[in-house]
Amino acid sequence: MSYSALQNTPITVDLVAVTKDTGWSLPGDGTAKHDACNAGTMKASGIVLVSGQTYNISYQIISISSGQVKFGIGDNSVGVHTVSGFVQESIVANG
Repeated sequence: MSYSALQNTPITVDLVAVTKDTGWSLPGDGTAKHDACNAGTMKASGIVLVSGQTYNISYQIISISSGQVKFGIGDNSVGVHTVSGFVQESIVANG
């Protein structure tokens, strides 16, 4: 699977593809649910990024009972979130 976007154009990630065999499931209501006792990393591969470019990300954590949620690009990651809410962050691509 490959993703690409022009500057200031959103990238939509196919959750069905990135949750396969990861400890996450899709209940069918537009959300992803993590199964307990699993590291549960979702990774979207094939996204073309420009090293040094800043990318704005946003997502919503509807419910979290333990663990953490964070977003990463390459070796960089931002935010460690342990409560529900709407997240907006910026991250610089590397590599």
